Amino acid sequence: MKRSNPLSLAIAFAAFATLGGCFEDPYAKPLSELDLGNADVVADIASSLAPEDAGVFKTYALRHIAQTKYACGNFERHLHGKQPQTVAEAVDFTRQWEKEDAERRAYFAPPDPSKMTPDQRFEYELEQLRIVYRRLDDRRADIMMLNEEGGYENTAEWKQIAIDMEAATARINEKLAQRP
Repeated sequence: MKRSNPLSLAIAFAAFATLGGCFEDPYAKPLSELDLGNADVVADIASSLAPEDAGVFKTYALRHIAQTKYACGNFERHLHGKQPQTVAEAVDFTRQWEKEDAERRAYFAPPDPSKMTPDQRFEYELEQLRIVYRRLDDRRADIMMLNEEGGYENTAEWKQIAIDMEAATARINEKLAQRP
């Protein structure tokens, strides 16, 4: 049996240790060390992640920049009361945020009339007509409050609101006549 040369082992160990440093876990990379505003940095990190995580990380970076530079939205709030610190946390956070965002959108989405019973659909459509009428009535009240001295009755906007309210009333009455 051949014995390994101690010098060969030392060289092999040094090479392994050197190469081991090149294979740093990208998921453990602290976000504080990354310039998320630099597209090359984001692309470099994303390319070292699993394919299903690369796009999620890019989304995090994009939303992070939008939040910090343009102060739009409420993206950077962590579910556990802290912001993500590492790439892995950013990926997890973004996935959770997108899941919650989809749930919020689904909750606030208007109902699908095709899935309603005829009575439900009737009530839904009638309520939509009433909402239109109430908005017109609110706009009319706003005009009255903003023009306390009067004279608004002769404005084009006031006359158009009166016409639209009359049409909305007619549509409501027409709908009521169709009650199942």
